[in-house]
Amino acid sequence: MPSSPVATTAETATPQSFRQTQALAIGFVTMVSCALLVVLGLFSSAGLSVGDVTWPLSLALLAWALFVRPRVVIRKDAVLLQNLVRDVQIPWDRIDATQARWNLRVVTGGGATYGSWAISKQRPPRSGLRSMSGVGGGEMGLRTAFRNARDHEIDTEAFRNPPDRPKSAGAIAVLIDQEQDRRVGSGRATSGTADVRVTAAWPGIAAVGMALALLVIAVLA
Repeated sequence: MPSSPVATTAETATPQSFRQTQALAIGFVTMVSCALLVVLGLFSSAGLSVGDVTWPLSLALLAWALFVRPRVVIRKDAVLLQNLVRDVQIPWDRIDATQARWNLRVVTGGGATYGSWAISKQRPPRSGLRSMSGVGGGEMGLRTAFRNARDHEIDTEAFRNPPDRPKSAGAIAVLIDQEQDRRVGSGRATSGTADVRVTAAWPGIAAVGMALALLVIAVLA
């Protein structure tokens, strides 16, 4: 289980959603670009053809389904993993462990593992090493950084294992671990006999299906 410390959230009835900035940026930039293409086509002298509408619309739907909708929601009663084609609701007292090797994964007491499409592992920030060494990087930069740390009695462990980036798989895994310990340990997890619930993500499935249908229309038009 990840052990990097992160700031915990205050217990609240309001669900907290987590997405990664890069994915949201890709999704929104793609959707806005597609909308601009359609608007520009409206003012062109040739007007809009079928392909001028179907191609941007299909790309916008795929961007929403792949990058904008997926998220992790920490709720009072469970952790919700919203993925591309399925959503997984995991009650707090069913969570056994978390993993963050490639992406965020939640392991239940029965051994089942559920991954998150939205939260991937990211490299920890290295600004601390650069500021200590004054060098852009490389072997010489690392040697200088650790020499400076040793001479000034600075703990080099913080630079060998820097904290996870916010909203990375490691950071969210630690947050889930802390919340699970708090809720289950204090008896506030009240799922009772509720089990893990896996449902089809119909909004995402519909968006992908419509996008594929529009792509077919665009090719045949």
